[in-house]
Amino acid sequence: MRIAIVEWLAPGARQRLRLGLPLDFAGAAADALDVHVRLHATAPAGVTLGDGLEGAALTSQGAGADVTLHRDGWRKTDHRALDVAWPAPQGDTLLRERVDGQGYFHAELQVPDPPAARAKPNDLTLIWDASGSGAQRDHDAELRLLAALFAWQPDVTVRLRVVRDAAEPDRMFDVRHGDWQALRDTLVHIAYDGASNASLWAAPATRAPQTSLALLFSDGLGNWGGAASTVRADMPAYAVQASGSGSAVYLRQWAEARGGQLLDLAALRTDEALRQIRQRGTRLVRVDGEGFDQVALASTRPDAGRLVLAGRFTAASAKLDLVLESGDGTQVHKAIELAAPGLGDSVDELLAQPDLHRTEIAALGDRFGIVTPETSLIVLETLADYQRYELLPPPGSLRDAYDDGLRAAASAKAARSAQHLASLVERYRAVQAWWDTDFPKDMPAPQDALTAPVARIVGSNVARNAAREMATPPMPSVAMPVPMIAAAAAPAAPAQRWARPPRRSGCCSAWPSWRPTSRRRGATSASRRPPRARGSRRSMRCGSRRRACGTTASATST
Repeated sequence: MRIAIVEWLAPGARQRLRLGLPLDFAGAAADALDVHVRLHATAPAGVTLGDGLEGAALTSQGAGADVTLHRDGWRKTDHRALDVAWPAPQGDTLLRERVDGQGYFHAELQVPDPPAARAKPNDLTLIWDASGSGAQRDHDAELRLLAALFAWQPDVTVRLRVVRDAAEPDRMFDVRHGDWQALRDTLVHIAYDGASNASLWAAPATRAPQTSLALLFSDGLGNWGGAASTVRADMPAYAVQASGSGSAVYLRQWAEARGGQLLDLAALRTDEALRQIRQRGTRLVRVDGEGFDQVALASTRPDAGRLVLAGRFTAASAKLDLVLESGDGTQVHKAIELAAPGLGDSVDELLAQPDLHRTEIAALGDRFGIVTPETSLIVLETLADYQRYELLPPPGSLRDAYDDGLRAAASAKAARSAQHLASLVERYRAVQAWWDTDFPKDMPAPQDALTAPVARIVGSNVARNAAREMATPPMPSVAMPVPMIAAAAAPAAPAQRWARPPRRSGCCSAWPSWRPTSRRRGATSASRRPPRARGSRRSMRCGSRRRACGTTASATST
């Protein structure tokens, strides 16, 4: 198995970068372990290895350094550090690469980021996500941030907007002399339930944006209604994340579109988060220039004084003009020529609204090998695996064999299609020839063709009837009842039932039938008359469809 780790590193103390190697496999032992760390534009003399990487080799590779380690039967048994540290690069880092014949650029640019003090807000809007997933947030960390905020600004009017799939009516609180106990009790007793409607994460309009501030407390998991508006608000807004699970990308996009930034309380201490609220830093307004397109930004805010952006070449060279706004509101321009690969940052921008960009996210992840909600990692070893899952192998002999297989499959498919088309043409021509052939109706058919089928049919019928007569016993002879005559002398006794008329043989065997009426109470036998049959004194002819047998029958009731 091969594991590739991509991590964004920020300079720490003394402007050094540190990469921790996750080599503790839950206490399990590895039969063989091979570690390879390549540091670009870094001299080996400035690289330090943790004491847990004892025996690792540090060598020079061109303008960079390589760290390699091989161990058999590896198991982490102590707390020694498994990390690599090296000096953070100074100045701008420009990279250039071609992917599938297209040139891309990647740049890490140092920009001035002098902080400027923010005016204390008189109006504070708290947008509190009270959906079901909000119960998993670290509410103690959120309350500590608010306590530090009210210690910095003890007198402020607070508007609380609790949002789920619908927004509750706004509640107003007057915080005076840092006393925010009523607001705190309200936040502690909020019930977390329901869906999360991101379109309601908006602060109301204000007449004094310089003295207004909005804070969104959420995990960024909107699952109801539309997406949040991307129109910049008139007051600065910050997104506060206090959950290990959530959409940090969405919250960062939301905050930066409103002039603020993301405050990750899992990575920042309370005083560090408050410092970012109290100060206004540099932000990127736009990127002008020529010879490039599809510019993607990691963030509009510098991280440790560095901006990261990438894009695609549309000409032999690209000239970029970065328009920056410093904390005091002045504009600064930074012009540079750059080039390099990668659109992972573009994926972050698309992930802010994943439902709208599902296809683009999947295409970028598949093309550049980026893990996204639409793409994942899969370990394939043979050409048959790549062909089975229809995945493009990395460049090399495996890619050449894969391309050959694609060409062979395309050729076979074209041959099958041509064969099928030829078969259709042949069948069509046969039908057309049949229609073009003249078949005269007055031409006598051959005698053999007429008599042979009839003889076969007659013979089969005779044989079948003979077999039926031999298998079926003869019906016993029964005397047919004599029909009653209308001029009979006396009516039948009361207990006597009326006799049915005889059934005729032949095709006209279905005569009208009747039953005697119910006996009326108090009537004598002499007064009862037989019911008249339906169709009495009416002639009936056989209803055979093919021929009329001519048999006529009449029914007479007595």
